Amino acid sequence: MLRDARIATIYEGTTGMQAIDLLHRRLWRGGEGLSVFLARARADLPAGAEDDRHSAGACFDLLEDAARRLEAMQASPLDGEAGATAFLHLAGLAATGWIALRLSVAETCDPTRRRLAAAGRYWLSDLEDRARLAHAQSVRGAARLALFDAL
Repeated sequence: MLRDARIATIYEGTTGMQAIDLLHRRLWRGGEGLSVFLARARADLPAGAEDDRHSAGACFDLLEDAARRLEAMQASPLDGEAGATAFLHLAGLAATGWIALRLSVAETCDPTRRRLAAAGRYWLSDLEDRARLAHAQSVRGAARLALFDAL
């Protein structure tokens, strides 16, 4: 564990760079990819069980709302950047939620497929709660960063 502690800051920095890239280059300079992703992911919703559809659909809606709200922050970049890592996390939740939804309907007699379907349903079971937290963190703005001024 101590050996890996030295690399943790590099990983965190990489996450931050990916988040800023997602915000600046993918969202603020053209968010067409997000629209395509959401359309494809939502097209698979009808195949899932009701609870799974609700959970994944809520996550997709939260991602779309966060993107819209972050786009509105383009005039005050620090506000958007403050939520970039949480937005990246929310996008990851939406992507894995889509995969989990697709896995959840794969149930057959094959034991491997049954296990994958169970794993998908498990992932979806609290997806909405995790997505709500990431959404709230992504759209909060930069005001709370001023708390560090006291240091």
